[in-house]
Amino acid sequence: MSQYAHYSFRDEQLEKALKLLPPHVHVEGDVEATRQAIEQQALESLQTISPHLNEFNRPDESKYLIEDKYVPVTDSYIRIRIISPVSEDANATYSLLFWTHAGGYFTGIPEMDDERLAQAVIHFQLVVVSVDYRLAPEYPFPTGLDDSYEALKWCLTNAQALRVDSSKGVIVGGTSSGANFAAVIALRAREDQFFKDGGFSVTGQILQSPEVVHPKADLPDKYKDQLLSMTQNKDAPIVTQSDIFQLHEYYKAPPNDPDVSILLAPSHTGLPPAFFQISGYDPLRDEGILYEKVLRESGVKTKMEIYPGLPHGVNFLLPHLPVSKKWEKDFSEGLQWLLQLSRPSTNKCHPYTMGAVHKTLTQ
Repeated sequence: MSQYAHYSFRDEQLEKALKLLPPHVHVEGDVEATRQAIEQQALESLQTISPHLNEFNRPDESKYLIEDKYVPVTDSYIRIRIISPVSEDANATYSLLFWTHAGGYFTGIPEMDDERLAQAVIHFQLVVVSVDYRLAPEYPFPTGLDDSYEALKWCLTNAQALRVDSSKGVIVGGTSSGANFAAVIALRAREDQFFKDGGFSVTGQILQSPEVVHPKADLPDKYKDQLLSMTQNKDAPIVTQSDIFQLHEYYKAPPNDPDVSILLAPSHTGLPPAFFQISGYDPLRDEGILYEKVLRESGVKTKMEIYPGLPHGVNFLLPHLPVSKKWEKDFSEGLQWLLQLSRPSTNKCHPYTMGAVHKTLTQ
């Protein structure tokens, strides 16, 4: 049994809340039909909890702007979604939060995170860029990852147009598969001459329910007894063990490649500070906990929050739950911590509590 098995325990309140979720959608069969089914599940979940939504603070639309741009990547153009503060100071410049959305490598769009990221833009006065990377299986590994990495480099090259000052901080973040991209981007940037020549660096990473090792990777003996949640939580709600294996059939990444199994990278020294949010009743739980330990033992500054009994992604589908509200509060505090490490000491951040607002996933 996993040493973290106690994190799978669900209290009575959470057990009742999970019954509000629609039936599980298995990630297999016709890809487009599966995407539509997941979108419908998100819509039904939103309708179920809609009476609670007035409890949350929605971002003031007069205080931020959203703009979509198409930027060049290898063999194509992709869309990026830019959320920036409204300011009377035309010369104001900001930190960058570069975000890669969730979706198991095969679904998802930037709009799904608009409200919560807009809250961060308003309260922390930064610019968010969220990437509409190409999806598997139509575009398998490493297309989505490469799209995201090239988009970050485009943002830094065009920082002036985005009103970004990289010296104030460049934080990469994401959820689940998006967190995998964010972690790999941070590792790539450590070695890339582009960053060295431009004086750029990734100064922080936000890893929410991250996948950091392929389920079929060859694990060192020292890790095998620390990665048991994939089996223990194999039938968890929302994302199951079989879903994860199917998603990797779509993604087609070589299991031992550090660009998917970043846990197996030869070295983790010199990576930027990392803030982790880990769901306790999640097949991916143990690898997130282990990756935090590996980074910390490699000299990387880390913070981690674990949410007992919380299945993968339920905080987004059921934002009225106390544990979901805590997730959003912790997200803001983790971002604040990273910004304080990134920004000059004269540029202070202030804590706040963001309301968790779900936006239905569309494709």
